[in-house]
Formats: sequence, C-alpha cells, structure tokens
Amino acid sequence: LKLLSSALERLDSEVLQSIANQRIVLHRERTFREGNAVQGRDVHLVVNRTLKSQLRKIDRHLLGTLSKLDQYWFKRAEQLLPNVVSLLQVRSVMGDFVYSGDGRGNTMSAEDAVLWCGKMLRSRDAFDLAFENVVDFNFTILVHSDFDSPYVDIPASMATSTMISVRSDCPPGVLLAWLCSEEARSFSDKIKLIENHKILEMKHLAKVKKSLKARQVIRVCSPPEGMGPFFD
Repeated sequence: LKLLSSALERLDSEVLQSIANQRIVLHRERTFREGNAVQGRDVHLVVNRTLKSQLRKIDRHLLGTLSKLDQYWFKRAEQLLPNVVSLLQVRSVMGDFVYSGDGRGNTMSAEDAVLWCGKMLRSRDAFDLAFENVVDFNFTILVHSDFDSPYVDIPASMATSTMISVRSDCPPGVLLAWLCSEEARSFSDKIKLIENHKILEMKHLAKVKKSLKARQVIRVCSPPEGMGPFFD
C-alpha cells in the first residue's frame, strides 16, 4: 500500500482521474503475470518498482467506458427498485450492492439487481392477480447472490428482524408462492407486533426519563423471546 500511495502521488491529475473509483487488486510478483492491467472490471497491478509505470500504461479509455457502464447499472437499479416494491407490496427492496457493489464473492452487482428487477416486473400479471385482495407486507426484501442459501430465507431470530433474504436467481413463481403462504403473512404480522412494542417501549422510557430527570434512558436487556408485552 505504501508503494501504491507513493506511485499515485507522482502521477498527473489526468491519470488519477481515470482510475478514480476503480477497484484495484494488488499482486505479489510471484503470484501474478504482468499483462493487461484491466481485467473484467478490476485493475490488476504488481507490487514492485514498476508500479508507477503500470499505472501510466492503463487503458484509460477502457476504464472510462467501464465507469460509465457501472454508473448506468446503478442508475437503472435505482429507477427499477421502487417499481418492484410496489409490485411485491413490501416495505422496501434492497440489493447487497448497496453495501458492497463489486459483484464479487457472495455480493451482487448493480447489473444483477437490474436483471432481477426485470425478471420480477415481467411477471407483473401473476403478482397483480395473486395480490388482488392482499394487504401490504410489513417486511423488507434483501436481494443477494449467496447461492448456498435457500431461494427465500427467513432470519433465525425473528425477535428484531424485519427483513427476508431472496436470492438473485430466485424464480418469480417461487417468490410469489412464498409471499402467498401463511408463513409470509405470519412473519409480516410479527413485524407489525414488534413495531407496536417498540412504540410502547419508547413511550415508557420517555416517562422514566422524565421521572428520573435523566439525560437518556435505554434498554440493554433482550426483548422477550415470545414477543409478549414489554410492560405489564
């Protein structure tokens, strides 16, 4: 990292601008053969004395094109996600690209999110027919690309969770079947109960704060497992 930082400091502004916001992967000399630095959407560099020279030889036009492509996918995802929220009648839909958008490992790229949205929206007729008399769900959907998990995954601890996980390759029919299940409605009802309890808790804590003339009062114990009343 020190070598990279030193090399970057000696580059002109035009070169620096071309690699801004790019994912840089550093390699040791013995583990990577020098070649085309731009591979896929990554910039690969070998950590040695030629680092500055490698940075100058990067194909800036290609990097610029990839950067514009990434911006397009993110913008398109932002446009489509609200439509999917309305279609599925959930609180919100998020992709884990929001947190780590490189599309590597178990995370999805903005492009994956756009393709997933398109897949759901093309099944609009089926969702509209199934949800004709359905009240909106209270949970959020997190779309991800961890293919070792089930298509639809409910968190192990329901006491505080308000989100379900859906794989990016989940067929619309599978998601629709789950949303129409008793399990989905039960989970949604539990979330509403959690929210009501939180409102009640905040009211009680505010009364305690006022009585004690305290600066702040918080709960540090865990909520009841069965989600019964916080206060009797």
